[in-house]
Formats: sequence, structure tokens, C-alpha cells
Amino acid sequence: LDLARTLKSSAIIDLVTGAPRGLLPLLDEQVKLGNRGSDAAFLTQADKTHRASDVYAKPRFDRHAFVVAHYAGEVVYDPAGFLLSNSDPLPADVAAVL
Repeated sequence: LDLARTLKSSAIIDLVTGAPRGLLPLLDEQVKLGNRGSDAAFLTQADKTHRASDVYAKPRFDRHAFVVAHYAGEVVYDPAGFLLSNSDPLPADVAAVL
């Protein structure tokens, strides 16, 4: 058992799913805002919330992205489209019926 790897994995799980300020809860919060929510606002909240994290960082040359230091290395995420892919909008024909 590699304790350092296990602790880092735990930190990553908390970063992604931890309530109320994990990345997924922050994303859900923006989705719930409807038209007032945005990918940029999600990124701003994530940056403010996790700037002191050992597993979250900002890429050196891309201010519109973030980095998660996974066990296999650093992965850069571009949050453009995150809200749309995380929302569950009604199909237009169903919405028209309602």
C-alpha cells in the first residue's frame, strides 16, 4: 500500500466530489442558476475555492483552464461547455408540450 498515493487519491476525490465545494457541486450550483450560470463563473469559483489545494492548479499560460494533479500526472481541463454537458435540458418537443 502506497500511503502517499492513497492520500493523493483521497484529495482528488474530495476535490471533485466533496460537498459543498467540490468541482461537481460547484458545477451543479452554476447549472441551477440557469441562464445566470456560466462556465466562466464555474472556473472563477473553482479557482477561488481550490487555489490552496495540492491537487488543483492553474496552467501556466491558459487562464481559461485548470489542472488536476491525478496519480498519473497533471491533466489540464478546459471548462468550456461544462455547464451544457452537465445540464439535463428537456428536448424541445417535450418542452413545447408542457
